[in-house]
Amino acid sequence: SLGSVHSCKFKVSGHFFETPFSILSGEDTTVIIGMDMLRRNHCIVNIQKNCLQFGDGEEIPFIPDALVDQARDKYAEALAINSSKDEPKNKEPEDASVFPM
Repeated sequence: SLGSVHSCKFKVSGHFFETPFSILSGEDTTVIIGMDMLRRNHCIVNIQKNCLQFGDGEEIPFIPDALVDQARDKYAEALAINSSKDEPKNKEPEDASVFPM
């Protein structure tokens, strides 16, 4: 682990969460969400329906592995394009909506 962030806010389908994050080495953008965070926020991993259910009843489908790989490639490409511009390095790519729904 390269370090940790004690409190990081992020959004999934309009639902905001706050949790600590561990920063791992490498260029992979995968985020692993722990069961403790899901439980604390009243989320259910529904394997039968292949989705994540929120406490308010909203469901979002899991993305097939092939689409995850495509999205990761698209995101990496967007980062590379932005890093070649004269922009701050920590800026989110303009097209950060890489996961189709």
